Amino acid sequence: LPTLNIGLPDKGKTSGLDSAVVLAVLHGAIDPSLGEISPYPITDPRFQASLDSLIQTFEQIYPINHLPGVPGVAIGRYPEDVYSGTGFDQGNPWVLTTLAVAEAFFRMARDIEIRGEIQVNRVNRTFWKWVLRACPIGGPISLGRYGRKSPLFLTLQNALQWNGEEFMKRIQYH
Repeated sequence: LPTLNIGLPDKGKTSGLDSAVVLAVLHGAIDPSLGEISPYPITDPRFQASLDSLIQTFEQIYPINHLPGVPGVAIGRYPEDVYSGTGFDQGNPWVLTTLAVAEAFFRMARDIEIRGEIQVNRVNRTFWKWVLRACPIGGPISLGRYGRKSPLFLTLQNALQWNGEEFMKRIQYH
């Protein structure tokens, strides 16, 4: 789910990543518990892959994410962002985008509970690997569909909740 270049040659979104995708999926969601299906469901493997790319990119580019012992990852608007809040020299993490990622994890956990299934495929496998890597209850994951009866279903659902809490703790820390 890439975004368009903003049209400025020196400030373009060459990565194709933008936290607006997270906000769009959250705010464009329709409640599956009511039998409504969103055009961009939070459990869509493409969204999960985009979320994974955002998290891993911001984890690397912001020095604040390298503080030892601090949970979660501070998330910015897009990797090429240069607006710091006071000028145009560097980007920075935003509370709102970090909280949006936390909400995405919580909604994903709720939605897979409603759907009763988790799909791990080539598109979203790195997302699920990150979810488990970041969580103390992690483990290996293989491609496939995991229903409620699979032990991995509950592990992944709990890992989503745990990661959502970690993003919330990041905001609380700062």
